[in-house]
Amino acid sequence: MNPKKYWIVLLIISAISLWLRSGFPVTALPYAKHDDQLFVRLAHDLAAGHWLGPYDNLTLAKGPFYSMFMAVAFWSEVPLKIAEQFFYLLACVLTAWVLRRFAGNRISLTLFTLLAFNPVMWNPALERVIRQPVYLSVALGVVTLTVIICFPSAGCRRRRRYSLMLGVSLGMVGAAYWLTREEGLWLVPSVAIVVAVSALGIVRPSWSRLPDGKQEASRFSRLKAIAVPLAVAVITFTAVDFSVAFVNYTHYGVFETNEFRNRSFVRAYGALSRIRHDQARYLVNIPESSWQHAYAVSPAARELAPYMEGATREQWLRVTCIYGSIKPCDDVQIGYDMWELRDAVASAGHAKSGADAMRFYGDLANQIDAACDNRQLSCLPPRASMQPPFRLNYLQLALRYAKPTTAMVFAMMEGPAVAVPSVGHDDELALFDDTIDDIYPPERSTVVIRGWVAGATAPPAVRVENRTGEAVLTSITPSPAPDVEKVYPSLRSYRFELRTDCALTSCDLVVDTPGLGPARFPLSSVMNSGPLETTGPTRTLVGYIDVSSGGEAFRLRHHRQSLQMRMANLIARIYAYWFPRMGGVAAIGLLLAFCFRRHFPLPDPLVGLALASAIAVLTYIALMSYIKASVDMNVVTVLYLSPSSPFVITFTTLGLYSWYVALKTWALGGEPRQAAFSDSHFGSIHSERPV
Repeated sequence: MNPKKYWIVLLIISAISLWLRSGFPVTALPYAKHDDQLFVRLAHDLAAGHWLGPYDNLTLAKGPFYSMFMAVAFWSEVPLKIAEQFFYLLACVLTAWVLRRFAGNRISLTLFTLLAFNPVMWNPALERVIRQPVYLSVALGVVTLTVIICFPSAGCRRRRRYSLMLGVSLGMVGAAYWLTREEGLWLVPSVAIVVAVSALGIVRPSWSRLPDGKQEASRFSRLKAIAVPLAVAVITFTAVDFSVAFVNYTHYGVFETNEFRNRSFVRAYGALSRIRHDQARYLVNIPESSWQHAYAVSPAARELAPYMEGATREQWLRVTCIYGSIKPCDDVQIGYDMWELRDAVASAGHAKSGADAMRFYGDLANQIDAACDNRQLSCLPPRASMQPPFRLNYLQLALRYAKPTTAMVFAMMEGPAVAVPSVGHDDELALFDDTIDDIYPPERSTVVIRGWVAGATAPPAVRVENRTGEAVLTSITPSPAPDVEKVYPSLRSYRFELRTDCALTSCDLVVDTPGLGPARFPLSSVMNSGPLETTGPTRTLVGYIDVSSGGEAFRLRHHRQSLQMRMANLIARIYAYWFPRMGGVAAIGLLLAFCFRRHFPLPDPLVGLALASAIAVLTYIALMSYIKASVDMNVVTVLYLSPSSPFVITFTTLGLYSWYVALKTWALGGEPRQAAFSDSHFGSIHSERPV
């Protein structure tokens, strides 16, 4: 395959991937004020040139990069989900380019295709305004750029400008990764294994399996070619991170990119959680008893008492009862208690600026730690962490949760892929509409229903109710029904014309007849003319639908989305079937490729990329399993496990490819590596002009 054909095929695959993604527009959820609404609010202020907007207790609660990405998409007039998919495809192209250099066009296109149709990207949870799609893209970019730097092009022909460009790129992508989510350290082992494989190839040249012309002439030149861009990457990362922190300092008085990494806040939370509980309880890190002890020794804690004993605590207790798992839900569960603390501090008037809030958290931590040191309180050792104090049974629970977590990681599917309309009133969706171009609006088309209702003692009342509890706009115009009274003289009746914007799939027509009670009829079923009869042993006629209209407003869009969803679900089922079954085979092939280089002569960069991907998957499974065990948040979902998906695809593909390389080497009679890695096997690698 010549380069022109390669890029044509790659562009066609990208276009199909983008078209599939367009079938799943943004689902706006304004009620998610700590996630979706927060990201949109910050992006709106960024796009308007107001940095992150006025300060409150949520402004610096999460990394700003996703909101920056949204602001760029806004000014580029690119729909958000298309921008996310395009950004992801860029990372996929970069990863495929590594394979193209060392393994040829076909395996490169194979990996790119598998990455491009990653099924997690159209999971309903990722249709929200949520940062996971961008996070998994920058995570893949960090690992791939590290591989490119650690396995440089041969000789001194690499220009200094190219090395600097690679270093700056890795530094900026690394900063974007760090500024997107808070659990950034899970990728460090993957980066370390890439560096280790590169170093092993330098220290033990007999272990290395690089194609002719692809390795540096000397150890020193190779070390220099690696060290320079890595140093530039560290400098660039630090500069970007410090620049964001400095801008936050000028606006909010706190030199920080994320307050959950701020030592004052982490110390305050850690000080509260080190107070010994009157009665230890699983999933409760700061129980009511700990607050009572804190009030006795800390003036700062006493300032929070009206809110921790009042509305703030009641709000987060309700959240615990709805989403948590502790029974009875009479204490705020870990995972929600940190937001409870921040809300209480804001209610107490200490969120006027970042400096004010961090000063208060510092005072709270100092006062409680001093009481612990003076033995006024019975406390655990000093701690500055958001995690609960370690318990041995967490490891046992983590091992139990590792199995379902691993299954979800490799399946990459959680229910069918469907497009979900937004939820909320127009005023609630206004900020989303003003910031994002591809919101899937609530499907509100005006439905008109004409008919009549009748009752034995009094005319029934007619209304429309939404099963989701959301208010709907409905008007009912009654009129006399002489024709009905002529046929049913014993009934009290009237005709009506009903107009509503309630969705057919989620609303009911309710006919409340005196003496019979309310009878519910799904709007989708009353769009056909016919009688309205109660259900049960005795069927009673309560009305009749003469004519209805308006239910077909979104028919064409639904037809297109139906085709896209069928294709997406077919692909997702194929992935869910094959990747769990091939993962073990790939892992064995990868292990053999690392240990038996002569028989499994996979090129060093591909070994590094495959091992880094495998380590990323294992690290993320371990992290999420431990979080599930210690916090019991619902993290065993595609939403939370999605960052591991590109690494599952990459390591599985390369693990299976290592078997192909071994079989081909065996078929050639175990030829030396110079022959095994000739152009005939890996494409025209020498015909390309060196950089």
